[in-house]
Amino acid sequence: MKYIDEQDRPSVRPRDAARQLGVSFRHLYGLIDAGKLPAYKVDRDVMLRQVDIDDYRRTQPPTA
Repeated sequence: MKYIDEQDRPSVRPRDAARQLGVSFRHLYGLIDAGKLPAYKVDRDVMLRQVDIDDYRRTQPPTA
């Protein structure tokens, strides 16, 4: 059994992640489908980890 730290637990819903990244809900799912942003199935829900969202945001060029 694998144990994860509280910060590693997927706890961000896709709409909230899209809002944080400033992208549309559909664009967020495009990033997930392309493998650029990991997502996890928690029960019946798709969830993201805050650490992955922050990492993705750091790798993106700043917008003007």
